[in-house]
Amino acid sequence: MSYNFWLAVSIIFFAIIHSLTASSYFKSKFRWFTRLHYNLVSIATILPVALFWARGYRVSDTIFSVGYPVNTLFYLTMALGALITVSGAKELDLLEFFGLRRSKEKGVLSQKGVYGMVRHPLYLGVIMFIWFYPTLKVIDLVGNTGLTLYLIIGAYLEEKKLLLEFGDEYREYRKKTPMFIPRFDFKH
Repeated sequence: MSYNFWLAVSIIFFAIIHSLTASSYFKSKFRWFTRLHYNLVSIATILPVALFWARGYRVSDTIFSVGYPVNTLFYLTMALGALITVSGAKELDLLEFFGLRRSKEKGVLSQKGVYGMVRHPLYLGVIMFIWFYPTLKVIDLVGNTGLTLYLIIGAYLEEKKLLLEFGDEYREYRKKTPMFIPRFDFKH
């Protein structure tokens, strides 16, 4: 079997385990399963994705490769994706996010900074980063497509949980803030 096949299988496996362990049902049944456990399981299940992707990259056929000066635009877009991801992460309590501190209070819906322009900046940044590498190989197409689909589906699942947690506050936020395509409001 090809690396493309095993990459696709490993992404599906990661997506199932990641979604299952993030679900409210799972959290209610396994109260001992903390955010730290969740992150450790996520790392363990993303490792095969990285392994098959890296191993397959060497032997994968190239679909296209963009040279200078156009590749500069691709690298700038990747850098913007990384900046969006980092900016979104800075709005979070990273110790809590990584499971190194437990939250004792109800979550706060962040609507400032990059979250004021787009509801899922972490996902948007990752999508921009993976799709704008100047060389696209067959294995990249498989991996990028799988991860992008997972991030989009994950965003919809996350929104259901956010609606339950924040109710009308999240409904209002959703009305004024796009999911993935940033809104730039230069009036303020």
